[in-house]
Amino acid sequence: KVLDRPQTFSAAKSILKHVKRKGTSADEYVSLVVAVRSVRKARKTKPQRIPLTSPLYKSENAEVCFIVKDPQRTVKDYLIENGPCGVTKVLGVSKLKARYKTFESKRQLCDSFDLFLADDRVLPL
Repeated sequence: KVLDRPQTFSAAKSILKHVKRKGTSADEYVSLVVAVRSVRKARKTKPQRIPLTSPLYKSENAEVCFIVKDPQRTVKDYLIENGPCGVTKVLGVSKLKARYKTFESKRQLCDSFDLFLADDRVLPL
């Protein structure tokens, strides 16, 4: 229940009684603002999978950057062992923060890849 009507009505009556007791003129306006605020549930940062009939990017032509939690070497080794998967560059969070501090460098990074993928553990960062 967001708004308790009897409580709101009682509060409005009390304000009117107070104004009448104060002895103000009849031409004076009294405004009452009732603000209702509901608490939202926590946002889900986990994306949902949407099935597509055709791919957005052709894997042989797309430049893909995979952002992972440190250390990035384990992910690189895993991708090398399991054959080609279309990932062009694996970038750790520490290198991302160190190398791409300025707006211009971030823009160059964005322009140099067609698609960015991120590990679930990195999304809140």
